[in-house]
Amino acid sequence: MNVLSVNANNRLSKFINDIPVEYDVLLVQEWARHGTDGDFTTALSKLPENSTRTVTKYLLIETSETYDVTSWNVLHEELRVQILEINESTICNVYLPASSSKQRRELMEHLRDVLLPQFPSVSLIMGDFNLAPRMKDGWFGDQHSTWTKKYERETLESLCETYQLVDLGADVRWNATFKRMNNGKMTAFRCDLALGDVDQWMWTQYVHELRTQKKTDHSGILVWGF
Repeated sequence: MNVLSVNANNRLSKFINDIPVEYDVLLVQEWARHGTDGDFTTALSKLPENSTRTVTKYLLIETSETYDVTSWNVLHEELRVQILEINESTICNVYLPASSSKQRRELMEHLRDVLLPQFPSVSLIMGDFNLAPRMKDGWFGDQHSTWTKKYERETLESLCETYQLVDLGADVRWNATFKRMNNGKMTAFRCDLALGDVDQWMWTQYVHELRTQKKTDHSGILVWGF
């Protein structure tokens, strides 16, 4: 099972038919504008029909047309979390708030202490975490960024330890998944993450074309389940 995750920056409908890699399962954060119910309904109508699609205000999961889906169970959904069982693999799609370190910590604690104890077989958590998991994963110009607080990293580490997951992209050649000029300096973060059970999942690649070709402002990340 090849799983692709990407933050679509509210415009998935503009590039969903032009994704440059093959995938079986697509996890999307900020798939459409989410200001009003009207935005949500209009954006959904612009997507091609898909019988396995499930959405929240911020998140979307679906499978490719060619993937043989033998089981598809939506276990839990809320605004920023989706937990599904797909072909006997329990996976989680997340979008942590961009605006608040405290809110990011609280959502990770909610995952660790409230949601995932109900689904302890979870083997993969992917999404836009809006934080740098290590100091070297966040830059502001030529200096490490102070955006991510120590307590966020500690909570992320605790989440991984509790469910025996690792940051699958941590040991591959470093790349930013998000870049933006801010006050004359380049902000560069590896904030799109795949936390996986190494006995079930392995890193495949970054999909930078989604960002460099300006389809969205984030690179995609692709992992393979075996």
